[in-house]
Amino acid sequence: MEKLLAGYARTDITPTESVPLAGYGNTMKRMSQGVLDPMAATCIALTAPDGNTVLLFTLDIIYPHDTYAPEARRAISCRWGIPTEAVIIAGTHTHSGPDMDRLECPAVANYKAALVEKLTELAGAALSDRKPCHMECGKAYNEKMNYIRHYVLENGDICGDNFGDPSVSPYRGHVAEPDREIRIVKFCREGGKDILLTNWQAHPSMASTIATEHGRAGRPYISSDYIGACRDYVEQQSGMHFAFFLGAAGNINSRSRLEWEQDTRDHREYGKLLGDYILAGAENLQPMAATKIGYTEATLEAPLNHTEDHLVPQAAVIYEEWLKTNDYRHCAALAVPHGIHSPYHAGGILTKAKLGQSSPVTMGACRVGDLGIGVFPCEMFDTNGIYVRENSGYPMTLIFSCANGRQSYFPSKAAFAHGCYEADMCKYAPGIGEATAELGVAMLKKLREEA
Repeated sequence: MEKLLAGYARTDITPTESVPLAGYGNTMKRMSQGVLDPMAATCIALTAPDGNTVLLFTLDIIYPHDTYAPEARRAISCRWGIPTEAVIIAGTHTHSGPDMDRLECPAVANYKAALVEKLTELAGAALSDRKPCHMECGKAYNEKMNYIRHYVLENGDICGDNFGDPSVSPYRGHVAEPDREIRIVKFCREGGKDILLTNWQAHPSMASTIATEHGRAGRPYISSDYIGACRDYVEQQSGMHFAFFLGAAGNINSRSRLEWEQDTRDHREYGKLLGDYILAGAENLQPMAATKIGYTEATLEAPLNHTEDHLVPQAAVIYEEWLKTNDYRHCAALAVPHGIHSPYHAGGILTKAKLGQSSPVTMGACRVGDLGIGVFPCEMFDTNGIYVRENSGYPMTLIFSCANGRQSYFPSKAAFAHGCYEADMCKYAPGIGEATAELGVAMLKKLREEA
C-alpha cells in the first residue's frame, strides 16, 4: 500500500525594522525596540496516495490578517497547483509580533510584501522535502500550566484579570478548569527527520509582560513567546522537527497566580516545561490510518450584536482618549460610569455600530486519514473546542484557532452570560461560539462520509 508523504520547512520571519506590536491597545504606542526571540514560519506538506495535498502553515504572529493571508493563500495555490482550501495558515498568536493591520506604517507594508513571498517559497521547500511516512497520534495532559482567565471574586462577582487593582474584590478561584489536553501527531518519515506536531491552548502573552516587569518598562521586544522556546527545546532534546498549532485558547492564559506561589512570567522556562510534557507524551503514541486527505470550507452568516448601539457617543469619547494615552486604567475609570467596562469595550461598541445585521464567518476543515482538523478564524473558547473534538467522529481531532483570518473572540454562551472582556470585544451576538463549533463538526463529518 502506498504511504502518506510528509515534508517540513521553516524560515525566519523576524522583522528587520521597528514595527508596531500586536496584542494590546494602541499598537502604534508599542513600537518594537529589539528582539528577545526570533520569529519563524513553519510549513508541513502532506500528500496522500491519491495525490491530494494539504499545506499546514504556522506563523509566529498574532493572526493571519486579511491584509496578507488571502493573498498568500492565492499565491501559494497559483504557484504550486494546490487548491486554496488546502492551504491553511495559522498564527501562534504571540503578542510580541507585528500588527499586520497597520499597513500605513512603511515597516509593516514592507514586512507584509516580503512575508507573502516567503510563505510561497516555504511551501515549495516543504513540498520538495516530502518523504514516505506513517502517522502516529496521542495525548498528554499538563498540570497548572494554563487557566481560564475568568475569576470568581470573594464577593461572588465574576470578572477577568483585575490587573492588580487593589479596589477589586480578591480572587476566590477560577470559574472552571481549563482544557489541559495536549494533542500530539508524529509523522515517522523514511530517510528524513520525523515531524512532531503539537496542538495546545494557552495565550502566548508572556514575553510581552516580561519586557515590562524585568526592568525594561515601556520597551517592547519582538518575541515568539513560549512557543519559540518550546520549539527549540523539543528539537534539541528529540532531534525531530517541531510545529506548534494553537488550540481553542480564547479564554485561556498561561499559568495562574492562584496555582503558583508566584506569578511566573519566564516564557523560556515555561516553553521548556511544556516541552517536557510533549516529549513524555510522544513516547506513547499509537499508529493511525493516513491514506486519505480531504479539505473543505464553509461560510456562516452570523448575526451581529446591536444591543449597545445607544452607547456609541460615550464610547467614541473614551476610545479617542484611549488612542491618545494608551492608559488602560485611566480610560476604564472614564468608561465605567457610562456602563462601558473598558476602552476595549468602547472599541467593540463602535465597531458593531458601523456594521449591518450579520457578517460572514468562513471556516475550514481538513482530514488526514483518521485525523480531523477544524480550522477557525477566531479565538475560540475551550468548551467549544472540546465540543468539536468530542463530536467530530474522528479518533483524533485538532483545533487550529487564529487560522485563515482574523475574527477576534468567539466566546461561549456562558461567557456572554457572566460578562467578560472577550464578550465585550465580540461583534457577534451570543451563540457565535456554539454556531461555529456546530459548523466545524458538520464539515468534519462530511469529509469523513465522503471518504
